Amino acid sequence: MKLAVRIAQIVVVLSLLFAAAGFLLPSKQTVTRSIVIDAPSQKVLPHLAGAKAFHRWSPWAQMEPDLDVFWFGPEQGKGSGMKWESARSGEGSWTITDVVDNRRVDIAMTFGGSSEATAWFELEPAPGGTRVTWGFSTEAGMNPIHRWFGLMLDDWVGKDFEKGLHRLKARVEGGADIPA
Repeated sequence: MKLAVRIAQIVVVLSLLFAAAGFLLPSKQTVTRSIVIDAPSQKVLPHLAGAKAFHRWSPWAQMEPDLDVFWFGPEQGKGSGMKWESARSGEGSWTITDVVDNRRVDIAMTFGGSSEATAWFELEPAPGGTRVTWGFSTEAGMNPIHRWFGLMLDDWVGKDFEKGLHRLKARVEGGADIPA
């Protein structure tokens, strides 16, 4: 009996330490990856500024081809978006909130109806073409568990961003049409 009580006390103390340490971790997590595409920004932007265009090269569309996607808003520009549902990925939405010339696309995202994030694409001139930077940022708030998961976010999402950017590069440099 004393051993069981002692084990319970240790578990409680370790849980409290884990939670307390979580509050010391950053509440905001950001992931970015970049690639240079051999094309001017005017040729790259249409692949980024529409939900259907994004879905054509998205790494997640390739990983889960049976994803149920519902499109809304215009084909390109502010308001273009999609909602998705699946057993594997859950549900969420992706909506373009702003397009700035041939330089930037801002996106609002939700996951499971409760978690929010922002994503963006920045385009800038670079030797050999246009540097495209794909960014993602989310706020863990006061949730220590989300802060712990934030430590792994760069590895998890970063790998997918790299796959997606290579697919984007292949589409743009290969002359792929923008979906209608």
